Amino acid sequence: MPRSTYYQSFHKVKSSSEIENEAILERIKIIHAESKGRYGAPKIHHFLEKEGFTVSLKRVQRIMKAEGIRSTITKKYRPASSNSQIEERDNLLEQDFETTTINEKWVADIPIGRNRYLCFE
Repeated sequence: MPRSTYYQSFHKVKSSSEIENEAILERIKIIHAESKGRYGAPKIHHFLEKEGFTVSLKRVQRIMKAEGIRSTITKKYRPASSNSQIEERDNLLEQDFETTTINEKWVADIPIGRNRYLCFE
């Protein structure tokens, strides 16, 4: 890098949008901390507009992404359906796994989730 380029960027005056972005960033950090990291860009954008900042949602998203500010997302608890009936199947093999020819009996268990299995006979 040429020496002149280095010193030119070193002494560069910040633009008005850069100064405004810094002010918005400071307010974003405060709102994010007050919400304990729960608020994302849409809610923070809403609060900034309430406070009188003229800023778009995309600008808030861009500033938050550049600073690595993200909201915490908690998954909603969804209990397993306990009222559904489990269909019982007949035991066709009856524990007799001996065959007389090749490919006579095929059996497979596929785990689904933690405690469920899908069985093919």
